[in-house]
Amino acid sequence: MDERRRSQRQPIDLEARVATVAERPMPPAATIDASADGVLLAFSEPVGLHADMRVCVTMRLPDGRVHLMADVARTTRGDDFRTYVAVALRTDGGEPDVDRWRSWLVARQHRAHDSIAPAA
Repeated sequence: MDERRRSQRQPIDLEARVATVAERPMPPAATIDASADGVLLAFSEPVGLHADMRVCVTMRLPDGRVHLMADVARTTRGDDFRTYVAVALRTDGGEPDVDRWRSWLVARQHRAHDSIAPAA
């Protein structure tokens, strides 16, 4: 399988809400992993998202909600019967929340790295 990721992913456990342009109700999703460029979401039921759909992914960070405009990259049904949706973040509109998201990820990664560093 070809590697499609542009940035290193890290496991993330946040609840996410996804909205489409049509603003139809969607079930909540769980984040599986994330990077500066995308997020992998898991839904407990089938959802009508397909490649190239524009969505808004909302997650609560410690400093408040972040709203990320994204494009659906792919949707697959897992062996665990969950629906997995990979989204690529849109960065062409100067979205301020993308910068906040990326800063939070970097800080989170540094905290995790510091917590596993050997004691001197």
